Amino acid sequence: MSYRLSTQKSHDCSNIASYLLTAENNLEKSLASFLLVCKVGQLSPATIHNYSYMVGRFIAFCSRNGVTKPPQITQLVVCLFIQELQETNSAQSVLDYFKQVRRFINWLIENDQITADPLKNIRLPKVPRKIIQPFNKEQC
Repeated sequence: MSYRLSTQKSHDCSNIASYLLTAENNLEKSLASFLLVCKVGQLSPATIHNYSYMVGRFIAFCSRNGVTKPPQITQLVVCLFIQELQETNSAQSVLDYFKQVRRFINWLIENDQITADPLKNIRLPKVPRKIIQPFNKEQC
């Protein structure tokens, strides 16, 4: 449902409304609501797609590990997700995921779906600096 919300045309709004108004309050519904708010706020389609994909992966990770409701998200859950990402992704990609998940969690806090901030003591993953070497005389 989540990704479909980011690509839905306006004529499909009744299906989205029905889902958001009747579905059980879980992480999937929270993501759908978050994406709707992003769409209403006129964020770019690329931004909405990134939120959908990256936060969707976080929610899939949570589901695989028995976390289905927003209050169940803890610091440990986020750290385990980051660790899983670090096994297969570049440092920059891990940082991008972290930023997208952080925005979603902040939205959950703003909308009273979470009371404690699970990211409070988590530092941003470090990305090594790339030093670009200038051309030498021979290369010029």
